[in-house]
Amino acid sequence: MLLYHPQLYLQLDREFLTPDLDRLAPHLWLLATQSSSHINPLHEQVLKGCNIVITENPELHLTWTDNRIFIKPIPPYMLSHAFWITHLLPLPSDCTGGVHIEPPSNALVKAVLGYMRTYYYLIRHESDLHIAKRSRLLPPSATDITLEQFYAFIAGFGDIEDNQVSPRYSCYGTLRLSRLNLWAKIFLHRFQFYHINRQYSEYFARFYAPILFYFGILTVVLSAMQVGLQANTDVHQDMHQWVVLQKTSLWFSVATLMCICVIVTAMTLLFAFMLSRELVFATKGIISRKRFMQKVGNLVNKLCKKSAKYQAAGKLPIMRNVYASLTTDVISDYSFPERCNFLSRPGDFDGEHYYAWMTLSRPSHCLKQFHWLFPLLDSMPIWVPKYTSPGIYVFLKQQNYLHEQAKMIHQQHEHVDYKEMNLRPSLIRSFTDSNLLPEDQKHPARIKGEAQISIGAGTLTTSHALKVGTYHILADKHVFDNLMAQLKVVIPDPDSLPTLQESERIPYLMAITYQTLRICYGVSHRLSRFQPRVQGADYPAGHADDMTPLQVHDNEEIFPSSYDFRPGRWLPLNTNGLRLLKSLVPFGGGSRKCVGMELGKAEVLTTIANVFRRFGSRWFCGRR
Repeated sequence: MLLYHPQLYLQLDREFLTPDLDRLAPHLWLLATQSSSHINPLHEQVLKGCNIVITENPELHLTWTDNRIFIKPIPPYMLSHAFWITHLLPLPSDCTGGVHIEPPSNALVKAVLGYMRTYYYLIRHESDLHIAKRSRLLPPSATDITLEQFYAFIAGFGDIEDNQVSPRYSCYGTLRLSRLNLWAKIFLHRFQFYHINRQYSEYFARFYAPILFYFGILTVVLSAMQVGLQANTDVHQDMHQWVVLQKTSLWFSVATLMCICVIVTAMTLLFAFMLSRELVFATKGIISRKRFMQKVGNLVNKLCKKSAKYQAAGKLPIMRNVYASLTTDVISDYSFPERCNFLSRPGDFDGEHYYAWMTLSRPSHCLKQFHWLFPLLDSMPIWVPKYTSPGIYVFLKQQNYLHEQAKMIHQQHEHVDYKEMNLRPSLIRSFTDSNLLPEDQKHPARIKGEAQISIGAGTLTTSHALKVGTYHILADKHVFDNLMAQLKVVIPDPDSLPTLQESERIPYLMAITYQTLRICYGVSHRLSRFQPRVQGADYPAGHADDMTPLQVHDNEEIFPSSYDFRPGRWLPLNTNGLRLLKSLVPFGGGSRKCVGMELGKAEVLTTIANVFRRFGSRWFCGRR
């Protein structure tokens, strides 16, 4: 029997909410690395000499000071599936026999998800699990749990995105307590964030070293000044006695004072340098993400302006080509030193490259089985497909272009002054810069292959999602009206460019994005994974376990009426949305997860928001 008590959510609020850190979240970049995955596994914490200290205060979870790190253990009820579906992610009333279950607050669900996600990073190896058991971080009921069992439970939390957790966990992992105490005076208006010194001796011991340092400095300065003054007086009184020693004492005192000034200045500059370096490191990730998302926004804006010219000329653009031009420009800007710039080309939206990729993708299943056809395709003279297969001809031309870019990157990497060139970073360039990849794997042919996969996947999947999403929005007046109503509230000016953060604050737009990704599947063919053990059943060594996203996305038990485009199934996002997100796998999961997952979702979200806010009403009126 599942228990419920009116005070349950109040107790859960005390267990997991972090109101002070949530208030500090906009300023945490000043004191911590901006990455929610910046959490070292437990064995690395021990390796660094940190003692794991248990705390039940959620505000102290993953804070550290000196040689201690505070970690909140997992409560026993967090391992109960019944507790999750009853109190944290309650099922709809139609799935519970009509029984209404009071949903938790959005803040509580986000805090719990963020807290549980930290254990995805804390326990990654067998040694981490042993340390967690020894340190009482896991409940007594989990003392016999194996790493495979724990990972099967915690792996789903690793897929949770930053916008689905509370501000404290959205972009930050471990936090330094001394810095929290420093900045709490400014942003929380109190003396310190958390008082950890319970004895006067411990409290005042912090001041001994700086007091002694400044006392020593002042002592040396005063002594030098005294020697200098005395030597100067003696020199004027008697120029014949001990003149050399007196002058030496005078200049030595002056030199001592100068040395003290140099040391103090150097220490001040060193502190300023270290502080500025930390600030630059903290803001580097924000600036780079903002710059790239601004590039995506600018490309979407360019798409809208070109579409407006079509509309003014009384022409209808082919949305397949429109979206393919956008996604090709975005992925090429992210992956290569030079962007393709299809949106900047005069005339119609480019469609031949999309057609070329589709021409190649159709026989991809055969090519996967008969891999010896790839060398044959590469060695084919380019004039042969020019007359036999225009799509393959365009593809081979693009392949030659990618090969030239790969050769350029390889030549730059071999240059003596490569590190001083300050070249534009890109996904493909990171292959040549990686220390993990052997040098014999960095040749132009390998780089060209990676570039080909990147641009093919980034063009077809995202443009297809945008195309399908646009169709379903226009095909259903109820979906269209709800979307436009929320867009007009958040984006009053249709000509303004909404940011990704503004788009993420529109619940119905997020639901449409999730529903679009579910309908589009991502990659429809089976993805292979080699693992020796699956749910307790042993397989022969090297056995392949294949699965397609269709088996999950079209599962009627998870998504009733799965073929219907129903964004409302994801609302509210903090309950139904979070429950369904674990079954949304268009980008794969685990070690096979797509590296461009966040980029693809940002493209879909930003493009739908901009395109429909600017052209939605006119498109819907003339859709028939």
